[in-house]
Amino acid sequence: MTIYEKINILRKRIKDADLKKTGENKFAGFTYYELADFLPQTIDLENELGLISMFTLRDNENADLVVCDTTSDAQVVFTVRVREANMKGALEIQKAGAENTYAKRYAYLNYLNLTEADQVDDKDQSKVIDEKKSVAKTNNRDIMLYEIEIAAPEHLKNQMLSYFKVDTFAELTDAQLLQAHKRTIKELQNAKVR
Repeated sequence: MTIYEKINILRKRIKDADLKKTGENKFAGFTYYELADFLPQTIDLENELGLISMFTLRDNENADLVVCDTTSDAQVVFTVRVREANMKGALEIQKAGAENTYAKRYAYLNYLNLTEADQVDDKDQSKVIDEKKSVAKTNNRDIMLYEIEIAAPEHLKNQMLSYFKVDTFAELTDAQLLQAHKRTIKELQNAKVR
């Protein structure tokens, strides 16, 4: 039996197992497969069929799931792109773990032909546009906050916080933040002229 026949049998047996999705994104309102939903059964079936799968992060951009036939030299490689985990407040090792888990999950979904609802087509596109605007606004706000915190001299930061009667720049309204950001840029430009 070829490796492709073995993979095909594995996929059919996984499909027939009627696996349940236990992952839930409550914010976006969808469920998804977690590794624990299919990996234990996959390992058992691979063992039975003479297959083994090995996941590796090839580099910062790609990960490979190599499926090998244990009775021959045949192998099939499933490659997925690795994306940076944008987790606020997380340690670098936590971000790396999340990136690894996501890439591994998607590689196995490809290998097993497991499907999940298309979260793009499933959405009302007018809401998607509103969400993108909101994200852009949030990103711009985050950038302005970051630039003020990093670039503004300490005396200017204290002066602006006092002027707006707040303890942190995050408390500012969008209009106030824009004003503080412009003031910071102007101060930096004046310092360069001197």
